[in-house]
Amino acid sequence: MTDNTVFAPHEDLEARWHPLTDAERAQADMLLAAARGFGIIAF
Repeated sequence: MTDNTVFAPHEDLEARWHPLTDAERAQADMLLAAARGFGIIAF
């Protein structure tokens, strides 16, 4: 995983939950990117 790789794309979240609004998508992108910084590894 490179340094700019996010934990998961927001599309994965949408597929498992519901279509996201623009505001939800922006927040999801920020939080999923932050998860990478906490050492959470995507499989």
